[in-house]
Formats: sequence, structure tokens, C-alpha cells
Amino acid sequence: MLQRLVINGPPVNLCHAADCIRDRQRSLAKCLLGSGLVSIDALSSSDLQIDALTAGALGEIGPQARAAIPVMQRRLADTNVMVRVGAADVLGKLGAEPSVFMPMLVESLRDPDFSFLDFKLEVLLKHKNHGRDALPILMNILTNAESLGSPTNIYVRQQVTGALLQLQPTLVPRPGHDAE
Repeated sequence: MLQRLVINGPPVNLCHAADCIRDRQRSLAKCLLGSGLVSIDALSSSDLQIDALTAGALGEIGPQARAAIPVMQRRLADTNVMVRVGAADVLGKLGAEPSVFMPMLVESLRDPDFSFLDFKLEVLLKHKNHGRDALPILMNILTNAESLGSPTNIYVRQQVTGALLQLQPTLVPRPGHDAE
């Protein structure tokens, strides 16, 4: 089932819109790289939008922007969990060692607010060879989603089950069977 959004006009397919945004972000990153307009200094902008766009553009540039790794590493200590997870995502794209950002990413899964669980799991699965420390946390979420206070327990369970199937399929309980 396709999700659609209607805002003062015809319905918009959200998957298509997200693909368009990603394509434009990649194009913007290439233009910025070629023009020399992307600057690591912009990562310390007081304007959060400029800061986030710069980080995203640098992530799209990839390992050619490795000079931004020390600045992005400092974001792993930000008070906002989504800034930390975004930094982990960009660090991975820049080619930083997963040991630098995976501990923070795994710890972020303990957050009882599951609003951004999909993004956290997406970043985790990009580096699944380094995600074994997340297994006990994910199993706890899977088996205790109802008591953890999530208003969307079924959705949370589906997300976590999907991640576990990619990380360690034998941990996922099968209907009529107990977890191994």
C-alpha cells in the first residue's frame, strides 16, 4: 500500500517524493563539491538548517569529504538524539571506522521514544557487520514493546523483526515456536 500525502493539491506518493529529494540532494552535493561551496566551517553554523544541509551534502560527497570526520565526531555527543544518529549516518558515508559511531547508535536504541526508530535501524543495518551489540536491545524491544509504552507496538515490532532478520535471523521467534 502506497502512502499518500495531500497538502492543498493532488495526492503525493511519499516514496516517490523521498526518492526525488534524495536525487536532488545528491545533485546539490555534486554541484557544491565542484564549486567549492561546501565548507566544513558551515558545520558549525548556528542555523540548524544550514548545519543539517551541509552535513547531508558532505555525506553525499562521501569519502572525498573525510576532512569533516572530526567535526562530525563531535556531534556524537550532542544532546539531541537525532543529531547524534544523523552524525553516525554521515560518518559512515564519509568512511569513518564504525567503532567510532556504532556504540552511540546502539545506545540510542534504548530510547523509549520510538519516533525515529526506522532511521536508527536504517543506519544500523548499513553497518550490520558491526551491529551485534544491538541484538540484546532489539530483542528486549521485540519482547517488551507493549510494556515499553509505544503507542504503535505492532509497527515497532515489525521494524525490529525486520532488523533482526537481517542481523541474526535465528533470534526471530517463528509463529508457534519460542525464540532460540
